[in-house]
Amino acid sequence: MNVELSKLLHDDKSLYVLEGYGGKQIDQWPFFYFIRQFFDGNEDKAKGLWVDWLTDQYLKYGSFEKNIGGMHGGSVQNYALGSSGCNSPSSLTHADIKRGALALVERRISMMRSIRDEGFNVKKNGRVIALKVIRNNKVHYVLKGGHHRAATLLALEYTTFPNLLILTPVTYEALHFGRKVINLLWRRIT
Repeated sequence: MNVELSKLLHDDKSLYVLEGYGGKQIDQWPFFYFIRQFFDGNEDKAKGLWVDWLTDQYLKYGSFEKNIGGMHGGSVQNYALGSSGCNSPSSLTHADIKRGALALVERRISMMRSIRDEGFNVKKNGRVIALKVIRNNKVHYVLKGGHHRAATLLALEYTTFPNLLILTPVTYEALHFGRKVINLLWRRIT
């Protein structure tokens, strides 16, 4: 389903809410500011601010699980571990974390340039799931992924996010629970 960008909300995991952007519209997301700066021609400034923000977020939330909005096991940590040769997140230095953040930002910038230069292609990165919710008697869609794509589309003045997979919160949780059960069973038989 194609959904108006104005109806999309950031995932509302508890740490995102604590930081002030969980459950908010795209133009209120911290990384939307960096993406807008980037497309306004301030590429180096945007990149530096984004890396600094991610590094700061990791220092605050690197030990918290992703299911509540933490960064443990996330991209910054994985890139930092890969580039540092460390086996444990507790061994990462500030410089390692910053390198991990830079690697993530460079991947996001590559994605942003691709959307700008080639248009949005849902087949490139797969469909994005959003949950249909009603807030203040208005229909909104809470993204469960694709946040950087949504922010890029808005910065490039698109009006809709194409081909979202819309689920109800109950269906989403049931699918999530089912995946956990399958993974648990798979580990027991292998």
